[in-house]
This record gives sequence, structure tokens and C-alpha cells, in this order.
Amino acid sequence: MRRGTVVGCRTHAPGAVAQGDAEGSGGTVRTQADAKALIIDEWRRWPQRPSKPTDMDMFHFFVWLQRNKEDLLRFRSAGDKKWHVVHGWLSRHEWP
Repeated sequence: MRRGTVVGCRTHAPGAVAQGDAEGSGGTVRTQADAKALIIDEWRRWPQRPSKPTDMDMFHFFVWLQRNKEDLLRFRSAGDKKWHVVHGWLSRHEWP
């Protein structure tokens, strides 16, 4: 049975929406569905995105998100696995 979810450095009861993060910047934790849509939209607009992205291209984008759009990465994930979650979204997304 799951007792709580770790978000940043805080523990929250299942179903609770966390306000803020470990740094106290006041951001709201998103659902994964909301984060996925916003991150994929950002990826489409990212000027450095190649037509056939590699895993390394996706990783560079993830690092760019961490530095420039950190709020998009405020979603729940098991441990520090956000790179794996975002990589999965980008890898499985159907590109036009």
C-alpha cells in the first residue's frame, strides 16, 4: 500500500496537490498528462530540434528545460526519474 508520494524533498498524501517545491518558488505540481502536453508543445517550438532527433538531442532538450522552463518539470514521478518519463514521451510521440 502506498503511503505517500515524494515530490521534490517533501512527502504528500496520495491525491494531494503540492504547492511549491523544495526551493519554495511557489509553483504547482502538474499532472503528468498536463506536463506531457506542455513539454511536447515546447519540444515542437524548440529551435534546436532536428528533423530526426536522437536520444542525445532529447537529453539536450531536457537539460534546456531544467535551465529555462523548470516549471514544466514539476510533475509527479517515481524518485528522480523525470528524464526517463520525458524521454519516453518524446520517443513515443508521433511526429508529423
